[in-house]
Amino acid sequence: MPASTATHSCGTRLSWDTAGGTTYADIAEVIDLDGPSPKIPAADVSNLQSPNCYREKRPKMVDPGAFKAKMNFTKAQYGQLLGQVRKYPISFKISFPLIGTETTASSATWSGFIGGIGMAIPDDDRITNDVDVEVSGPITFTAGS
Repeated sequence: MPASTATHSCGTRLSWDTAGGTTYADIAEVIDLDGPSPKIPAADVSNLQSPNCYREKRPKMVDPGAFKAKMNFTKAQYGQLLGQVRKYPISFKISFPLIGTETTASSATWSGFIGGIGMAIPDDDRITNDVDVEVSGPITFTAGS
């Protein structure tokens, strides 16, 4: 059996350009990332003459979904997040860890807006923020080299 080619998450970076451009700045102390996760719903186009009485379906418009980030709370970053509420577009970028001899990391980029900012203050643990980003438009993946 060949060795796994899985990529470890350590070293992954999340960055943004709050002006909607391509000059990205890292968002500090990210713990977990989830998404974006595009979904393609189905349109039922069946009719009474559909072959063998099977439902016929076609793809609807792609819903680019949402993106979630969990990060350590810092006062400066929390203030930055609150300052971006209702601003659109914000450009986001995930830079994946370098693999093997790569000198340029793989990345995923998209536009969106902050859809929610949560805060968890547990007993005897770190304070964290949960940030929900609504994705708008396509997600672009660029393979590293």
